[in-house]
Amino acid sequence: MSNVSIIIPARKERYLQQTIDNLFSNAEEKIEIIIVLDGWWPDPILNDNPNLILIHRGEQKGMRNAVNSAASIARGKYLLKCDAHVAFDKGYDVKLSKDCQPNWLIVPMAYRLDEKTWLPQKEHLREFQYIEKDTLKGRDWPEFGERVKDQELCDLMTFQGSCWFMEKEWFEKIGGEDDINYGWTGREAQEICLKTWLNRGRCVLSRKTWYAHYNKPSGEVVVKSSEKAKSVAYAHDYWMNQWKGALSMEALVEKFSPVPGWNGIKVTPAPLLTIPDGKGMSRNDLYKVFNQMGFKVGCEVGVWQGDNAVAMLQSIPNLKLYLVDPYANYPLIRKPRGEDRIVHAKGRAIRHTAQYDRVFIEKMSEDAAKEIPDDSLDFVYIDGEHTYDFVLLDIILWSRKVRRGGVVSGHDYYSDRRHKIGVREAVDDYVKFHGLELHLTEAKCEPIPKHGRNFPSWYWVKP
Repeated sequence: MSNVSIIIPARKERYLQQTIDNLFSNAEEKIEIIIVLDGWWPDPILNDNPNLILIHRGEQKGMRNAVNSAASIARGKYLLKCDAHVAFDKGYDVKLSKDCQPNWLIVPMAYRLDEKTWLPQKEHLREFQYIEKDTLKGRDWPEFGERVKDQELCDLMTFQGSCWFMEKEWFEKIGGEDDINYGWTGREAQEICLKTWLNRGRCVLSRKTWYAHYNKPSGEVVVKSSEKAKSVAYAHDYWMNQWKGALSMEALVEKFSPVPGWNGIKVTPAPLLTIPDGKGMSRNDLYKVFNQMGFKVGCEVGVWQGDNAVAMLQSIPNLKLYLVDPYANYPLIRKPRGEDRIVHAKGRAIRHTAQYDRVFIEKMSEDAAKEIPDDSLDFVYIDGEHTYDFVLLDIILWSRKVRRGGVVSGHDYYSDRRHKIGVREAVDDYVKFHGLELHLTEAKCEPIPKHGRNFPSWYWVKP
């Protein structure tokens, strides 16, 4: 089965065959391509391919209808929608799927396509756009690039619309594309960006790969003006006046502030998810709360044999969990362990989590943190080296990886100077400095018979 299903709405497209050939030749894994021929047959007929699926409309129904129809039969875990006149980087499918998280929308870097050579014009690069206040149209925003010039994965307010990538499950969760109120086309990128951001997802530019897009002359554009006007009128009224979802339009503007043309808007704080106090709760109960909060991406720092990782994965269906542990002795470690114990623990963790969606990062915490984008996790659970300095460093590093409204948490809220354990002091110092509301589970709910003692887990909501 294909991992990536590629959706191409097409009507009177002279470069469709070149686009198909390019997609197949530059994919590194098996893909399927679903073409929706919207009231049109290509001439000459397209070359046959067992992984090419054609849907023909007897009459034109528009781009949004085409995208939804193709997505409904797609067999891949991921959807890549693109125009019928594009070229892609080698390995685009693997590069995008490797980084894509369950509630993400990813867009590759966009170049202008030279239709004669079918190569990107590298001097014409388009990365960032903002949403215009009065029309909700995407406008080029090259200045934003200076804010994130050293990042390979960057937050993206909106984009041009000719290519996007996300999990099929997320596409379905946000309701696909609205072809009733928006009409056939127009504001597609803004629709799915806002559906993603304002449902607590994330829109991301990946600088790890690219595509190139042919800019059609105005005479080749086949969109009814009435349908375009429909999308413009509806988009502004819906998102500015009717939207009642998890986050507000003002919250998105605040995130990207300053945004051109939005200086006069009244910004209200983004609503946060609430989380119960830990009275009477075990840490397994805490994971059940994470599931109720809709969390889908997490990280455990300090895995050892993987027992707690399994508890998380069992409590939160469809969780993608990053597991960070160097599985090695290192300078300043409190209790060095023998090589046999390390090999045994690592093997056990790998075996017991094998059936789940987990990614092992076998590095020191500060090195592993470089591989996880900021604001990308729903939660982190810190259970690594327990000395004061290491705990405080882990909190500082991994708090940045958790999005607003997510949860920063960890184990063993206690201190013991004789054994160089400083978890409680590190947590208390961080909470006090940042003015956070600390919660604790109850230790009695989590017995560890082998040690004859247990200590609470600690957690707070990231403001």
